[in-house]
Amino acid sequence: MERHATNALVLRVASEAERLRRTKLYSHLREIRVRMVLEVSVHRREQREMEAALGESMEVSNAFGAVPAGRAVIDALEKRKRCELLDFGDDGCVICKDEISPDEEVVCMPCKHTFHHECIVRWLNESNMCPLCRFQMPRDQENCD
Repeated sequence: MERHATNALVLRVASEAERLRRTKLYSHLREIRVRMVLEVSVHRREQREMEAALGESMEVSNAFGAVPAGRAVIDALEKRKRCELLDFGDDGCVICKDEISPDEEVVCMPCKHTFHHECIVRWLNESNMCPLCRFQMPRDQENCD
């Protein structure tokens, strides 16, 4: 069904481009190039993958007894405005799933993933692993086996 809908959309766009080419304004052109970007479907797929990874991280850490990150490590997290970061990647925090505005405080973990400060502090108090890539932050010695 999706492939049929995509093919129909492409045909409709091609037909509209040809119709435009035949108007006075565009009649001098031999062809009208159309660039279609399917960002919506890619974004949704990436969002599903990110949510699956986040869910898996939560399941794995809960299944094996999550260990919080060290208190000193959490306290040392550097808060910065998102607009101060050179490469701030996605527009949102995968923990709370809210957007991050340019003037909000964020934390960029050593693995380069960025989160709302409050969200990652709450996360690291439960698990020392990055919710996206499972990078392990140092733990307190008393919590280690």
